[in-house]
Parts: sequence; C-alpha cells; structure tokens
Amino acid sequence: MDEMDGMTSEDGICQTRDDIYRTQARRKIYRLIPDFFVKHKVTVIEVLHRADMLAKLENAGMYLQQAMQKIAVARSSADGTPVQETIRELDRLINAVYARVFDDKRDDVFPEVKAEGFGPLAVKLASAKDGAYIFNGALARNLRDCSNWNEKTVRLTKLTEMYRREAPGYAFVRGAADEVLAEILLMSSALQDIIGEKENFGEALLMLINIFLGKEQTGQYGEGQGAARLARLFSVGELPLARRSLGERIVAEIYSLKRLRIDSYDTEMKLFRQVTDLAMRGIGPFMSREELIPALELRAKRFIEPECLKACLAMSTLPDEQIEWLFFAEGNIVGLENKLTLYNTIMRLVVSKAFVAQFQSSRIPILKRLHRLAKLNALARSSGFGDNSGRKIANILDIAASDLADQSKLFEAIDTQSSDAAEKAIMLIKLLAAGTFTEPRLAKKAREAVTGYAVKPGFVQGYIDNKLRTSGDELDEGMATSELTELLRKIGVQPETCLKSAAA
Repeated sequence: MDEMDGMTSEDGICQTRDDIYRTQARRKIYRLIPDFFVKHKVTVIEVLHRADMLAKLENAGMYLQQAMQKIAVARSSADGTPVQETIRELDRLINAVYARVFDDKRDDVFPEVKAEGFGPLAVKLASAKDGAYIFNGALARNLRDCSNWNEKTVRLTKLTEMYRREAPGYAFVRGAADEVLAEILLMSSALQDIIGEKENFGEALLMLINIFLGKEQTGQYGEGQGAARLARLFSVGELPLARRSLGERIVAEIYSLKRLRIDSYDTEMKLFRQVTDLAMRGIGPFMSREELIPALELRAKRFIEPECLKACLAMSTLPDEQIEWLFFAEGNIVGLENKLTLYNTIMRLVVSKAFVAQFQSSRIPILKRLHRLAKLNALARSSGFGDNSGRKIANILDIAASDLADQSKLFEAIDTQSSDAAEKAIMLIKLLAAGTFTEPRLAKKAREAVTGYAVKPGFVQGYIDNKLRTSGDELDEGMATSELTELLRKIGVQPETCLKSAAA
C-alpha cells in the first residue's frame, strides 16, 4: 500500500480533525495498525467515537508512533517534506481528535440509545452540523457491550431491518450501520468469527462468497447468525458498502498464501474450481472483473509452479496417467499462461519415448490401448486449451491410435472373423459406442466399415438372427430396423441410406 495515504484526505495529508473521520482515512488507519482493532474487536469508527478506546490506543503508544513514522518517511520520499514536520502535523490532528472525543464524553454528547430509538435520533440529527458524528457516537456506545464480531453484525443488521425504506430517518440509520459493517467485513478475523469454524480454508471461502452473492440456504449459516442476516440483506440490495467490503476481502483471501485444502493437490484443485465458478458469479458493481481475475490466476499459478507440478506428476510413472492428470488440472485452473504451461507439458509427454513405448507394448491388448488413447483424445478435444491447441494434442493421439490399428491389422481381423455382415457391424458398433476409437481418423474408418457392412443385402435379417442367437430375443423386421436406426445414430452413422440399401 501507499504508506503516505495512511492518514490523509483525498488531497493529501489530513488538514483538519474531520478529515480523519472520512472513509478513506479510516481505511488507511486500519491498514496501518490492524492489530489494535483486531485485539480489541472494534472498528475504526468506534474508536474515533469512544474515549476509552482512544485512551487504550494512546497508552499503547507504539501503534501510533509506528504509523506516523511510516507515513512521514513515505511522504518524505515522495515530495521531500521533512519527517519531523509530517509527524508534527499528524500529532496536532490526533490531539485534536482526542480532545474532541474526551470533551464530548465528559459532556455526554453521545446519547445512550436502544435499537428502537435510532430512527427518531436519525430524524433529529439528519440536518444537524455534527449529526453524523453524534449519531455514530451513539451507535458506537450501543455496540460497546457486544463481546464478538458476530454479535455486532447481528445487532447492526437487525437495526437495518427494523426500519422500512419509507420510514423517517431510514437512510441515515442504514448508512451508519452500513459503514460500520463495511469496516467489520474488511477484517479477516472478524469474518472467521461471523462464519464460525470451517473444515478448511476453501470451505470458509466458499461460504464468504455465498454470503456475498446473497444466497440464503436453510441452515447453512446457523440460526440467527450474522452471516445469514448479511446474506438476506445483500439478496435484496441492502448494505452496498458492506457488500463491497466483503468483495474486497474475498479477493484478498484468494490472493493469500493459505491453501484451500492441505490433504492433496487434486482435492484442492477441485475446491478451487468451485471457488472460481462461484466467485465469477459475483462480478459486478461490488466485485470487479479487474480485481477478481488476477487473484484467481495467481492462485491457479501456484498449482503449476515447477515444484508443485513435479510433485503431482510424480504420483504416477506412466505417461498416460500423467497426461490425464494434466487434463484434470487444466479443467480446474484459470489463466491463459497457466493453461499454456500445462499444454506444453502435455505436448512434451505425448511425443516422449516413454509414451510411445507404453502404447507399443504388446503385453497390453490392442483394444485396451486404443480405448486409452481414445479417452485421452476425448479429453484433448473437450479441453479449455483453445481449439487449435486442443486439436493439436488430439491429432497426435489420433495418429498414434491409427498407426496402432494398422500395425495390428485390427479391421482386417474383424473382417475375416466372420462371414456375417451383421455380426461384424455389431462388433464395430459396440467398440464405437464404448469409445474405443480416436477422432477423427480412426473413428471415421470404423464408421465407414460399419456402413459398408450395413448396406449389404440381408443386413437387417442378419441382425435379427444374431439377436436371437446371442440373447434369445425375437424381433420382427420393424423392431429390428428401429433398434438399428437408434444404434447407428448414436455412433454417428446415417441410418437411412444404410438400411434402405440393406433392405433392397
């Protein structure tokens, strides 16, 4: 972050004590000294309206001293302002805030208000010069007895739900609650308190995204919990500041180094796919594509770092299993560069000596080898590498399978196995239906062979006889034609021409 913005207005260093109360300055204050707010379970808004919290902050002097030093050094580097001059300016502003809050505490400026009293108070203060300041002070006072973040979230969301849109003071009440909730939802520790313990980081992240999307799922968040209330209010368009903060926090968590799961990379990738799919639905006014996509791509990149990729591929010594895992990985990660790394790795494997040797081994039945190549071929064709890249891998696998079929004289063996055209066609139909042949070459050759058998006279009757011989089923010509029509269509053969010729 830009340290110089730590306690600044939009035009630079804060000029007045009121500047410190602005949203941007409050955010930067939290980012400079987050440990204080996390430790005491308070937001910046609360601290800036509570004399007791300001006293604790003052007594823990190292927080403010370190923050001011960071700002001063960064400003000096940027424009040459002497460090001590900046520290004096900030010290003046902080003393002004302290004096104001301590005086107002002494004069009991912040009223003690119950939930039902905030509406009338909002109407009274809406047009007052210091109305927002006093109202926030009353709100901070109301939240003092909350022992955790979830309790504060529940109280603030209840307050929001208490007043209808047309009610006097509604916008004032909702705006104040929204600002405090926005600060709460920026804190990772606060979110952990709100959603409770989860099995792993990935499950926690999925829950945060569900809340952000406003998905109300019965029992998912727990009865009466802040998470359920936030989801319900987000679903009807309430609390825009809080929702935007949660979106920022989700992106930050995706960027974080925490693993989604630690049991295996496979399960972690599957969980990451869920996170990606769900998070992409949130792109819009509260979570921009420009913020989310780089975060997802960076997390995906960690799966394909050399060390991780090597460990995953080492789970198998067989090239085909390594290639299958790489297709699995491609389906679960995002980012063109990340996919390119996987594509290049697959290309190296499919042309490797080990891959060729594996499929040239006669110890494995030819149909089993062809079926395996066909499965990899299908994965390549359906992959997200892009049309040309996916086709390039599929083409290499198709050529390998075609060469194997030629070397083993597979189609010649089927042709000489029987004199019955129907029997030979049925055998090829079953192999095609089982995904034994790669596309497009080998499968095309098999379909052409089926067509050649199917156009022969007496084919339908041969199918009927074969059905009776192998399964005991009796078919008439109409039933047989209907069955054959369905089978041929499933394997990509036009049945009309074949069966018409066979009947002739």
